[in-house]
Amino acid sequence: MLMRLIFINIAVFVVLLLFAVGAVLFNGNPDVMTRWAQLPSDLGMLLRRPWTLITYMFTHLDFIHILFNMLWLYWLGRIFMDFFSPKQLTGLYLLGGWGGALLFLLAYNLLPAFAGDMIYLVGASASVMAIVVATAVYAPDYKIGLLFLLNWWGLRQISPETLPTLVASLWARGLESALSKVTTSPVR
Repeated sequence: MLMRLIFINIAVFVVLLLFAVGAVLFNGNPDVMTRWAQLPSDLGMLLRRPWTLITYMFTHLDFIHILFNMLWLYWLGRIFMDFFSPKQLTGLYLLGGWGGALLFLLAYNLLPAFAGDMIYLVGASASVMAIVVATAVYAPDYKIGLLFLLNWWGLRQISPETLPTLVASLWARGLESALSKVTTSPVR
C-alpha cells in the first residue's frame, strides 16, 4: 500500500502537469485544474468542492514539493510498515491529511491575522508528518541511517524521535536566514 500511495501522488502530479501543459499550448490558464484539486480556505467554496478534502493531499505544485514528500513517505512509511498493516498506513495517511485540513480551515477562518485571505492548501505534508510522528512515537529507539551526506556532520544514525527536531531546527535556521534578509521601509 505504501507504493500505491506514492504512485497515486505521482500519477496525480503527472496528470495535472499534462493538463497545465495543454492549457498553455491552447492559451488557457494552466492553474485551472490544480485549483479544482486544492483545498480552499473559504468554507463556502469548500461546500461547493467537497472532494478537495481528499484531492488536496495528493496534489503537489512542483517537482521538489512532490520529491521530498514522497521521499519522506517512502523512508518513514517503510519503517511504519515494519510495525503496522497497510490498512493502518492508508488510514493514518487520510486521517493526517484531514487533521491538517482541519487545522488549516480553523486557522484561516478563526484567526484575525488571516481574515479575508483566500488561500489554498495543497500537498501531502500533513499526511506524511502523521506517519513520521506515529513512527517516532511508536518506535522512538529505532535507528535509521540518513544519507551519506550526514557523515560530513558525524551523524551516521539518528532515531526517529530526533528527526522532527532536526528538520524543525534546519527549517527555523533557513527561516531565520530568510527573515534576516527582509528589510522594512515606510510605505509612501
